[in-house]
Amino acid sequence: SGLSLHERSQRSLHYVDEYSAGIKDPIQRAGIRLLSAAAIPIQTEMRRFLAQRHALERMWAIVIIQTYTRSWLARLWFEDVRDAVIRVQTAFRGFHVRDTVSYHAFCATQIQKVFRGFLAELSYSE
Repeated sequence: SGLSLHERSQRSLHYVDEYSAGIKDPIQRAGIRLLSAAAIPIQTEMRRFLAQRHALERMWAIVIIQTYTRSWLARLWFEDVRDAVIRVQTAFRGFHVRDTVSYHAFCATQIQKVFRGFLAELSYSE
């Protein structure tokens, strides 16, 4: 609420006055009012302290949630990048192997061509 500490204390004392109105002895009434006047600021500060502690606990809970969320997102990003790198490496290795096999097939064909030409030349010269 938007009330100041003094206004809240006065409102609380008003409730104390209503409560103490049922007490006939003026000394007891004054004692209740005096004790309440001392207790209200203590209660107010204790409530403020508890509220601040609760707010701090909630803030740290939020920080922990953010930490885990950011860590999870970073892991997802890393896995995506790693998978992309693996796909590029796989494609390159596949291309390289196919190119090497094609080159070896070409070389084998050339060797066979030369050897068959040599055999044909031998059989022709006999």
